[in-house]
Amino acid sequence: MPIIGSRGASVPVSSGALLFSIAIIGLSFNHYLSTQRRLEELNISLESKVNERTEQLSIMVKQEALRANGLLFQQEKNEIVSDVIVELESCHTLQMGIEKIASSIEALCMPFAGVFSIASTDGWQKAHSWGQKMNTSLPDNAELIKLKFNNEQGVFPFRFVNQQGSVCYVALLQVQATEALNGYPVAHFMKLLKRAIEKINITLANIALREELQRFSYEDESHWIKKPTLFLRSYGM
Repeated sequence: MPIIGSRGASVPVSSGALLFSIAIIGLSFNHYLSTQRRLEELNISLESKVNERTEQLSIMVKQEALRANGLLFQQEKNEIVSDVIVELESCHTLQMGIEKIASSIEALCMPFAGVFSIASTDGWQKAHSWGQKMNTSLPDNAELIKLKFNNEQGVFPFRFVNQQGSVCYVALLQVQATEALNGYPVAHFMKLLKRAIEKINITLANIALREELQRFSYEDESHWIKKPTLFLRSYGM
């Protein structure tokens, strides 16, 4: 049955249904396209967030690995210092102690280059060097008074204060650290090295004190051994 239009023209039912269907299909297609565009945008945004998160996790993993390597590096150096101090405590003289340090100092400073010099009456004597060649200058006796720890220049004196209150310099360590090692900053290494040598200096002071007390004890024993002899001689015995 035809439908009468507004102008009196008749429109077959089949044609109206066809137009209605086409309109529905058009709306559905537009909705589909719109949905697809939103899905594509959502996928791009999600993929971008996943890549960003993956990159962040990768950076965190690398940082954690560097931190773990740094802690392991620091622990190894602290163990070396502990071993050196234990060996020093068995030394009876400063000379023995300095020789112990000279044989162990390379392991403490590696992989960085360094020079270990020993103080003598004639000045400084380079006892040991390792790594790449360093252009270092040793201080003269006048500069000893001003010689201090210098982390930036890698200068670490071995010194202690004797019983008379004088500062005694017995050795000098010069280290050249050019770049970070496995994420462990050079500045942190220099601070670690400074703390290590400060501990060693305390042990050297104890060795010097024991050596001085032993010398005084020997002198006292010699004095009392000579006294009876003088007493006997005064009476002609």
